[in-house]
Amino acid sequence: MVSLFRHAMELKVPHNYFTVWMITPSTVLDGARPVDSLPHVPRLHQALEGFAAKPPGTRRAS
Repeated sequence: MVSLFRHAMELKVPHNYFTVWMITPSTVLDGARPVDSLPHVPRLHQALEGFAAKPPGTRRAS
């Protein structure tokens, strides 16, 4: 979890966006919420990178 949060900060994802992202179903994770996918940390890092690449006004946990 700490490495994922650290990665979010490196990607300049605001902490409040990170929190919402963690509890929102993601199409990248086949509809699972990132918080439910914690055993799969590498996959979460990839999903987070996709989320961070979106412009701030369009960020949805897809």
